[in-house]
Amino acid sequence: SDQAGEGQLQNTAALASIAYHKSLDKKRNTVLSFGLQGGIVQRRIDLNGTSTENPDGGFTNTGLWFGDEVEQSLRNNQPRMQTSMSRQNGFVDNVSYFDLNAGVLLTTKLNKQTDINIGASLYHILKPKYGFFKGNENPSGIQDPDSLTVRLPMRFQLHGQFNFAMNKKWTLSPGFLYNRISSASELQV
Repeated sequence: SDQAGEGQLQNTAALASIAYHKSLDKKRNTVLSFGLQGGIVQRRIDLNGTSTENPDGGFTNTGLWFGDEVEQSLRNNQPRMQTSMSRQNGFVDNVSYFDLNAGVLLTTKLNKQTDINIGASLYHILKPKYGFFKGNENPSGIQDPDSLTVRLPMRFQLHGQFNFAMNKKWTLSPGFLYNRISSASELQV
């Protein structure tokens, strides 16, 4: 569980994992592993938002604004929403969804000093809805209220590592990690 920002956004997850390991040779030098993880994720937010001071000395509740959820309409050629996250505008403060992740890993020992592993995984396979907009009304005249449905994009990850024992104390371990989510990608070496 964590908590962040003005709206005190909280994410809590209860996930269970299971793995299967299959040796591909008699000496068990090469092992193929499969893993699966699934469970419930809950997101909570304080919809009361922040208050701003008025010129007359009073305060006004401004609600909350989130670029990834409220501004999603821009990607669908919809006009910018001029509304804040509030119950009156069709938003809820608590969202739960089922999440599913899977991966595979191949590990092989080349000799007494050297081994290699390479793996791939997929996160958010079901692309669950995780936005806070649940209203049936059309806020601010948006032409397509379904454009406010926010799905968690699937993430692909590929990783590998080469381990070479230089002596009893030192091991050289170059590796890489590639991540891709939606149109963004990253490579770490």
